[in-house]
Formats: sequence, C-alpha cells, structure tokens
Amino acid sequence: HCRYRFVNLRFMSTDSIPVITGTLPVGGKGVAVGQHAEVRRTFTVEQVGQFGKLIGDENPLHSPQTCIPESFHVLETAGIITWENNESKVLVHGMMAGSLFSCIFGTLIPGSVYRSQQLAFRLPIFCNQVVTGQLVVTRVRTWREGVVLTCDTKVMCQERECITGQASVWLPNGEILEKR
Repeated sequence: HCRYRFVNLRFMSTDSIPVITGTLPVGGKGVAVGQHAEVRRTFTVEQVGQFGKLIGDENPLHSPQTCIPESFHVLETAGIITWENNESKVLVHGMMAGSLFSCIFGTLIPGSVYRSQQLAFRLPIFCNQVVTGQLVVTRVRTWREGVVLTCDTKVMCQERECITGQASVWLPNGEILEKR
C-alpha cells in the first residue's frame, strides 16, 4: 500500500487533511485495472449542518431532534432514525458521503474531471461514525489526450456497504500502465 498525505491545504485543519491509501498512482501516471484507493472520514454534526445549509437541504433528518414528527415513525422502524440519550442520531447526507470519491481523485490526481457517478444508498450513515470511501478501477481507456477510468465505488461503515456505485473520471494527463 502507498500512503499519501498532502499538507499544502492551508484552509483545512491538520485533522481534516485526507489520507488516501491504495495503489492508484499520484498524478494518474501508470493507471491500470485493479488499482484501488480509499479514504477514511468521520462526518461531524457541525459539518453535516454546514453541508445542509450550503446545498439548501434543511431536512430535520440531518439535524439533532428531540422530537420527531409522527410522520417519521416509519423511518424509525426502518432504522433510518435511531435514538441516543433522548436525541436522534444525525443522518449524514448521502451526497456528502458520496463526495469521498471526489476527495480521492481530487487529492491524488489534481485536474481529474468527473464524467459520471451512480450511487445506490443501501444503509444510513450517522454522524461520528468512521466511514471508508473505496474505489477499484474496473476499466481504463484512452480519451482526449488522457485516460478515462471506470471505477466501482462503495462507502463502508462498520463493515457494511452503505453506498455502492460506479464512477467515470477523466484524467487529462493520465497514462495507462505499460505492460512489460
């Protein structure tokens, strides 16, 4: 496993600097099917609140509640709302958790461009849980003076798949690993 840590992100505290592990090469030079990368993250209640304000999603599922409307009973039965110390656990926005893949590509391969992302939300993710965004390269092809990667993606929490999907990302300066 290679380990990367970038400290030139001055706007972030050192606690929030992403640590990417895996075999996907920095800069996208020498990409190949089977390479992988992952990042671990814990989303806080404050971060989820800021994300909700940024995107205009004020759904009460994404903020601490001491009283859940009766209409949310079905969500509690489904395990999407759970209680801790008489307060609901805060649900992380699915798109926020899905942004872990963008974190991986933007950190390892600056200038990479997302072409598409499919996500299936399988299980809820709550604040203060450690989650791991993982991707595996399943296809590499040349395109416009660079390469396009197709990757299987998933977000894991407590050894369970919470989000699964597929991403297509263009690496304008990427190069396919030469077979020897």
